[in-house]
Amino acid sequence: MLLWLALQSGASAAQESTPQSNDPLPAQDPPAEPKKDDASTKLEKVVVTANKREQLLTDVPMAVSAISGKDLEKNGERTFADYAQKIPALNFGYYGEGRQRISIRGLQAPTGVSTVAYLVDGIEQGDSPPDPDLFDIDHIEVLRGPQGTLYGAGAVGGAIKILTNRANPYAFQTKFLGSAGYNVAGAWQHDVNAMANVPLIPGELGARVVGFQRSADGYITVREPDFNNPPSTPAYRFKSYSSRNIVASDANTTAVRGGRLAVDWKAGNDLTIGAKYMTESSKIKYGPMQSVDLDERYGGYNVVQGCACALSDDITDHDYAQTTFNVDWNWGFAKFESVTGIAEVKEDIGSPLFIVLPAVDTALAIAGQTPPITIPALPDPIRQILLDAGLPTEAAVGDMFDFRLINRHNYTSQEFRLVSAPTDFPLTWTAGLFYKLENREAFEDVYSGPNLGPILGGNDGTPYEQVNLHFRTEEYAAYGQLEYAITQKLSALAGVRYYRANLEDTAVGGGTDGSVFTPRFKDVSPKFTLSYHVTDSALAYATAAKGFRIGGVNFSTIDPPPPNLTRYYEPDVLWNYEVGMNTLIFDGRLSANFALFDCQWKNLQDEIVVRSNPTVDAQGNFHPGGNERMVINAGRAYSRGVEAELSASLPLDLTWTLSGAYLDAAIGQDQANPANGGVIPKGTRLENVPRFAGNTSLTHELRFGNGWGLASSVNYTYRGRTHADITNPTEARSPAYHLVDLRMGVHGQNQRWSVDAFANNVLNARASSFTFQNSGTPYTLPFHTDVPLAYRTVGLRANVTF
Repeated sequence: MLLWLALQSGASAAQESTPQSNDPLPAQDPPAEPKKDDASTKLEKVVVTANKREQLLTDVPMAVSAISGKDLEKNGERTFADYAQKIPALNFGYYGEGRQRISIRGLQAPTGVSTVAYLVDGIEQGDSPPDPDLFDIDHIEVLRGPQGTLYGAGAVGGAIKILTNRANPYAFQTKFLGSAGYNVAGAWQHDVNAMANVPLIPGELGARVVGFQRSADGYITVREPDFNNPPSTPAYRFKSYSSRNIVASDANTTAVRGGRLAVDWKAGNDLTIGAKYMTESSKIKYGPMQSVDLDERYGGYNVVQGCACALSDDITDHDYAQTTFNVDWNWGFAKFESVTGIAEVKEDIGSPLFIVLPAVDTALAIAGQTPPITIPALPDPIRQILLDAGLPTEAAVGDMFDFRLINRHNYTSQEFRLVSAPTDFPLTWTAGLFYKLENREAFEDVYSGPNLGPILGGNDGTPYEQVNLHFRTEEYAAYGQLEYAITQKLSALAGVRYYRANLEDTAVGGGTDGSVFTPRFKDVSPKFTLSYHVTDSALAYATAAKGFRIGGVNFSTIDPPPPNLTRYYEPDVLWNYEVGMNTLIFDGRLSANFALFDCQWKNLQDEIVVRSNPTVDAQGNFHPGGNERMVINAGRAYSRGVEAELSASLPLDLTWTLSGAYLDAAIGQDQANPANGGVIPKGTRLENVPRFAGNTSLTHELRFGNGWGLASSVNYTYRGRTHADITNPTEARSPAYHLVDLRMGVHGQNQRWSVDAFANNVLNARASSFTFQNSGTPYTLPFHTDVPLAYRTVGLRANVTF
């Protein structure tokens, strides 16, 4: 069966790449000497595969951003997190491998299925995607707006497609790229990348091998609070710290390594078979998160995590592997494509959480009860347990929970599609079938420290609580899309996708009993577009498209489980209404694309906190209860706005780019506020969505007659302020930020080598891509944390191609 799949697997990656990616290497002769005038050069025409066929961007009626791998390397963007700030209406919160929060057009998903489809070589990456290294890739496409018709569930905000290079059977090629930098906090970083392409059978069979490694020293100080000096009031942040409150210095180290192998065989004039394997392994300590409140006190680079007790550090180990088989078979009237994907992800996450609270209120605080509610007197059995543990009634108790979480994800997917061949006939079409099987297992061990250990257990090296979760999701889909040229200028497009998902979920431990739940979900996702060619290179369009996310099951990992736990949550649906234009004008010297959109989200999946009170059973065993996160269907939300991208080739060999978006993303109706029993009013802005964000860059290239040249650029990014907690939007705010990056370098003949000096975040701005809400109770540490972008970093980058 696997052999048959391998032979049937399609060259979707070939279709999803720009035509020049597999061309033979350029000739060795130097280019002709450029003209000595002020005339600007033309911009390159952009080829994208947003409709699962190769098209010029000016022929695609949707909002698409694209960049080639060569330009990514030239700009020094090593991962998608580096590139994301240049995409209008996209926010990429990165806090460790497999721990991204991605949103497009303000459609933020704090939980449930992602709102953005994230694909590498045509394979959807699921809930724990890597941030793959961008060395030697073909190109990236970012599709904005719902893409449910062609890309399925979860693409309500859009889709991100990363296409790696295929093997070139025509020429031998090697490439090396390396960089080293030093940031203002005193930490070194470096990366080393290498590629070799070998024509095993010239013109027929080629292999391409890529290896990469990147690492960074730590610079964040990890601090713990002084347990002997609790706050004077529960709502006030800690004032006093002991001299020994530093748990670790230079803690947030990062190490990533991996590689790719691509083999492509031209089995005939009409048949190409390919296979790819990619792997990436990362180890991140303490993550990149920081605490704003401590920065203000200690001058920056601080976070409240870690523990002096002998429990595990805050670590994230992420191992990823993906295998794809591709077939591209030209049948004349259409092209048959097949892409088979097998992916495996393993995460090992350890993280501590501090708690400081009055001993008498310990059990209730663990359960998440917070002022201004009145804390009732503890029942005598619970009070006696606290006293028997040696905890004085009025003293503060400082301790922590430490959890170890292991996630294992396995994906197998198969897609077959037919794409009509280009003809003079006014009708083009695409049809496909899709299947995916996902299995996920999660193992969670929860430990307590020496103070609460006598009550809860788990301070002797064994967990006081263990939870095992098992999820199985089987997906089926069939889709089709037609585009008909009504006239030479006016076209109509219609598409539809039928989707079905069968879930089988169970959990053992905590507040679960091992019951198996098997919900079934199905949906139909249509799309309708009218487009009009104002000129051959200017396309105006109007679109109505639907996106959706499947529902799921809530499990309680606390004991006892909350009495108001809702077992199921239903799918949510989004309709997007959009008008826009993609243009390449002034004889190819100006690209201008813009879109106006109105997204209406119904049955929105949202996350709330429910609680269970502590209990003592008949045998005298203490059950702490606590806070539990639960997904509900919360009602309506909306996102309206405008986004634009411009790129201009100017005189004096200057290139200017500008992108930006204005977003009004908010709750569409009054909702109950689970934090205080009140109401979240209509119009409250969604979490981690700036009202305005933009980017602009200016690049200059000075060319010499012998092929050498000097290049320099300045890049500026702005992101407006955001908040992290929709139930309390005045807290956990991230301020607006401004980023400035500089680059200057020299390149050799035919771009065979280059050396660049760079300075990123020249202003040393404290810039956060994502902010986490406060812990939810003033008895836990109330410091909010965010995910900062890199501080001021200077360094050198070198690139050599043979």
